[in-house]
Amino acid sequence: MFQSISWGHYWTVIISLTSAYYLFAYLTYFNGARHLLYKKGQLSSASLTPNDKRQSTSEDKDDAGPDEIEETVFGACMDELNVFFENQKKSRPVKTEMIGALRAILKKYPSLRTSSYKESLSRLIAAECKTGCSIHLGADELDGVWSGGE
Repeated sequence: MFQSISWGHYWTVIISLTSAYYLFAYLTYFNGARHLLYKKGQLSSASLTPNDKRQSTSEDKDDAGPDEIEETVFGACMDELNVFFENQKKSRPVKTEMIGALRAILKKYPSLRTSSYKESLSRLIAAECKTGCSIHLGADELDGVWSGGE
């Protein structure tokens, strides 16, 4: 039945399709999520506090200092939060479940609890919950999200 298809052609098609799928998933969820956030204007450079902004120079790029590591962690957390909120917009989220999920996400990034990015991330979480999910988080609930229910 399939005698005219060689194993070489089969594996070429499988590898090509798999590569295309993962490229699409990467562009959709990881690269595109940050672009969507900046495009919407939810977190532009104007909304970050002066403590959150950092000018990088060529000297800084030679060795990654604590600030650059903090920026990398902040970017990873932002990407994960953006994907989470995009998924939540498609469903009808429950407030307690959303708080639990946010705790789980922020628990992965303990260094952000004491960083200068905490305030910006809190504003982002509150704004996304309010605009995208119609859930209003108070100051106590935001603190609970960061504390992880400890």
